[in-house]
Amino acid sequence: MARKPNASDTLEGIVEWWPLEHRIRTRTALVREALEELTANGLMDQTVSSDRTLYRMNRQYRDQLRALDAEPDTEP
Repeated sequence: MARKPNASDTLEGIVEWWPLEHRIRTRTALVREALEELTANGLMDQTVSSDRTLYRMNRQYRDQLRALDAEPDTEP
C-alpha cells in the first residue's frame, strides 16, 4: 500500500495480485544479485544493449559442465 497509496481493488484482487507483485519484486532483486555474482565470477556472460541486458552461461564454463556430465560415474 505504501508503494501505491491511491490504489484500490477488490478483496479477491488484493489477495491474488498484491502479494504476487511483492514476490516478483523480491525475487527480481534476488535473481539480479545472483546474476551479478555469477557474471563477476565469469560463469555468466552479460550483453548490454540500449534497452535490455541479456545473460547466458559462459561458453567455457558450459563446456566444462558438459565434460563433467559426460564422464562415467565412478561411484558404486
